[in-house]
Amino acid sequence: MIDKNSVVNSLRGVLDPEIGISIVDLNMVRNVSIEGSHVKVTIALTVAHCPLAKTLQTDVEKALKKSDEIKSVTVETTAMSKTELNDLRTSLQSRAAQPPPG
Repeated sequence: MIDKNSVVNSLRGVLDPEIGISIVDLNMVRNVSIEGSHVKVTIALTVAHCPLAKTLQTDVEKALKKSDEIKSVTVETTAMSKTELNDLRTSLQSRAAQPPPG
């Protein structure tokens, strides 16, 4: 059965094309709705009208369609607010300051 957790887990492998970090870890996945075998996902972009938005949409669709249960995917995009961008910047800076695991 398709549920929000399985959808989010499928999206963990989708990386932001600019930052190279999972869109789930970047808190870009905003809304997941499931109607039967159709999944609708809203992704918050770091920049409105980002030139790589289409790439990201395609990556999200591919990741979700790997599931046999998901027959169709709609990806909508929105833009992060200034507050969300500031939080993301802070998060990325603290991540960069940490030594790599190993």
